Amino acid sequence: MSRLSSTTGWWLTNWRKQNEMSYPPLSGIITPLLTPLTRQLNLDTQALGRIIEHVIAGGINGIFLLGSTGEGPALSKKIRKQVLREGVKSISGRVPLFINISAASFLEAKAMAELAAIEGADYVVLSPPFYFEMNRHELLRYYISLAEHSPLPLLVYNAPMYTKTAVDPELIAEFIKHPNIVGIKDSSESISYIHKLLYARGEEHFPILIGPEMLLGESLLLGCEGGVCGGANLYPSIYVKYYQAAKEKNMDDMERYQEVLQLIQTRLYAVSGSPMGIVIGLKYLLSKRGLCSEHLAMPVYESLSREQINTIELLDNEIRQI
Repeated sequence: MSRLSSTTGWWLTNWRKQNEMSYPPLSGIITPLLTPLTRQLNLDTQALGRIIEHVIAGGINGIFLLGSTGEGPALSKKIRKQVLREGVKSISGRVPLFINISAASFLEAKAMAELAAIEGADYVVLSPPFYFEMNRHELLRYYISLAEHSPLPLLVYNAPMYTKTAVDPELIAEFIKHPNIVGIKDSSESISYIHKLLYARGEEHFPILIGPEMLLGESLLLGCEGGVCGGANLYPSIYVKYYQAAKEKNMDDMERYQEVLQLIQTRLYAVSGSPMGIVIGLKYLLSKRGLCSEHLAMPVYESLSREQINTIELLDNEIRQI
């Protein structure tokens, strides 16, 4: 991806025209990468590189930085910029790189989109702004305005549990009309919402990526293009094989991997009882492998009990033998 030196309207228009045919594909398993931190809550750049190598070796199709699994909203602006820069260096163009630019501030989201382009990312991902809510018409204007200012193609990010504002599926027909809005990542945990997205896009090319892992297989069979799966931090090859089984409509393999995902959901993500259970569990097991520390950006969450540790370590042993 080209290094950028200007973000004027004229320059952005011409840059997009020159690069729009070279955008990487939007499909497969994309890992919403954890953000490894030191005890002092600084970015652990060496650990970031280790996790990136781990997931790429597992065959994933892209990396998403600064999402909810990456604790993006809980990180300082300085660390978010470091994650972007170090992530670009470590990935080195081997897989597409997605950057979460979501913010409560229009100007902050715009600035992060520009920085993502300067550093060499491939896509930016944008949720509705949290704190202040928007109606349907205002939300459409928000996305179009940021798409006009973004040097990189933009994915809509529907995450109503975090933003209080859901993206109306009927807006897909409007998003499709804009050349710089290129797909959607849905984390609504609603299969009916996914059906509505598929209906709204019709025969148009507008990739739909799924966040909730338990809906991954069903969504792929319905026609969605891929998944953004937190568990792919730890078990990238499991999710890649599940995706391949779904694309081949191998129902036996799909059933087998769905059972594995159910175990991950109940015996890893939910075992701590914390709203941040996904990140807590994943960071603990990655720390056992020497890939990163257990430290979270918000140092107020309770540590795992011995019983909880025994549960997830037993699960890890079972899955690694698959």
